[in-house]
This record gives sequence, structure tokens and C-alpha cells, in this order.
Amino acid sequence: MNFLSAEEINQTSPYKVTQVDEMSVRFCTQNGVHYWVGLVNDIFILTENGYYLYLVNESETAGEDPLVYQTVIAIIANFFSHSAIDAMLYICSPSDSKQAARARLFKLWFNKTEGAENFTLNTYSNIEENVEYFYGIILRKDNPYHDKMIDIFLDFFSDK
Repeated sequence: MNFLSAEEINQTSPYKVTQVDEMSVRFCTQNGVHYWVGLVNDIFILTENGYYLYLVNESETAGEDPLVYQTVIAIIANFFSHSAIDAMLYICSPSDSKQAARARLFKLWFNKTEGAENFTLNTYSNIEENVEYFYGIILRKDNPYHDKMIDIFLDFFSDK
């Protein structure tokens, strides 16, 4: 199974994405900012049917660009168009202490996306060694394992 298809993503994405492998794509903005977006199997929380989303800015600075949001949403939509039983997880990187802003931005992106009512976004945050971490899970509401996956996600953090 191809998890991401650049050909399909490019039908709705404002930025042209190029295929890196079956689980990742890259794109470049009009300002020359390069992004790498992909998925990695989840081996910690769901272990099956769970994939971490990563979004890497491969350039120095980004700035405001609403087309990045639209491109990322096209990539996420492509992932979910292939399967109703998978879940997407994410962790907002604390590498530059902007993780809270990333979490707010991702939630804003989700809430303003057309069709968001067909998905569930559940988030969690905690502090470990004086660093606040933000986590999220997105899944289709028609996922036959919806409630079980949400419970596993929340139970994982309640044990910490």
C-alpha cells in the first residue's frame, strides 16, 4: 500500500509535492522554504494502524504562508483517503521551545479545515524534565476502532 501519493496530493495541493518514498513527500514554497512531510510507524502507543506525522522545515526560516497549511492538509487528507482504520499521531517538537505555538497552530489548522467534522482530533500535554510536550491523535470518525484507539492514546499518558 502507498501511504502517500504525490500524484493524488498534487490534485488539491497548492504547492507541488514530490514523492520521496511511499511514506514521505517534499515540497518547496514560493519563498524557497523546503519541507519534508511523512509518516513513521508508531511502535509506542497504538503499535498497529498508528503512524506518526512529521513535518520538517529543512530551511532556516519559514514565515507566514497559508499555502503551507493547505499543502499539509492535502497530505493528511491523502493519507486518510486510503484507509478508515489508521490513526495519525503527532508530537510537537520542543527543539526550539515553540511546541505550544505549534500545538495551537495545528489545532487551528484542523478546526478550519473543510470536512474536519468527519474526524476526531484528541490532544494531550504533559511536562517531563521541565519540558512541556504536546501530542495529538487524528482519526476518521468512521474508524471501526475509533473509541478503542482514543482510549489507548489517553491511557498511554495516564500511566506516566
